[in-house]
Amino acid sequence: MGSHEITSPVMLTGFLYLPFTVLIIVVFTLPNLILCSDEHLVFTGACNKEPPNFCDRIVKNSVCNRAKNECFCRKGFVAVKEGDSVACKTLLTDLKCRVDADCVHVNRSSCHPGAGYCTCPGNTIFVPQINACRTKLFDRKSLICASCLQEGGDCFAFEHGDHIHEEGSTQFERYGCVCPNLRTNTQFRDPSRPQRTCGAQLADIGDLCNEEDLRCRSPIATCRIIEEAQWGAMTYGTCTCPPDYIPVFQKLLRFYECCEEAFLNGINFTLFLDTPF
Repeated sequence: MGSHEITSPVMLTGFLYLPFTVLIIVVFTLPNLILCSDEHLVFTGACNKEPPNFCDRIVKNSVCNRAKNECFCRKGFVAVKEGDSVACKTLLTDLKCRVDADCVHVNRSSCHPGAGYCTCPGNTIFVPQINACRTKLFDRKSLICASCLQEGGDCFAFEHGDHIHEEGSTQFERYGCVCPNLRTNTQFRDPSRPQRTCGAQLADIGDLCNEEDLRCRSPIATCRIIEEAQWGAMTYGTCTCPPDYIPVFQKLLRFYECCEEAFLNGINFTLFLDTPF
């Protein structure tokens, strides 16, 4: 294996390589050869003559670059080593970073050295409900994980600091589900309603909510009840940031997060900090 001339840093097996001259390290697996840069997935092979979902079937959130006839991570995603394979992970904010300590706004996130943005490390997944990266689970040992995978979601393990409990229960919930299409789990108050994994929709700041099947996506937002906004037995409100917090649009994740507002010498600032729970 030799050196390849490139014009930008690449991330491979978790290390930053200097620009212009890089020793490309290849990791052999059977039956494929794995090689990736920030978003380039060489090991998938030529894709122009394959079906439209060819790349996404091999690596989720990847697409075929028709000009180069190779698979690349979608815009807003970067390649991260995950076990013996590669995953396309979403970039978490449009804030640049240099070291992991810069990524305080999303719990357990790290700085991707090739992209210079924060993302979730390998074998973890971004959980919108708690604005954090959590360990991804690949088996069906629990009913929650089995249902989650059946819905097309990704199962993960909660940490005790997340304080996730079902309503009316003091038992710590061990597993959760990152559902597709901005959906999430919920517990319906009406026992006659069928309980279902991914049975609720995540609502953005300013959107309608009811704390059951319309739940606020920002973990610190509250569903502020609208007076007389009641249809049937359900009371509705709008997702609202707490006092002294303002909604800031996250371009890469495409939703509003509540960020603390601060003043220094009369100048207004917005603070991106690790979300309190």
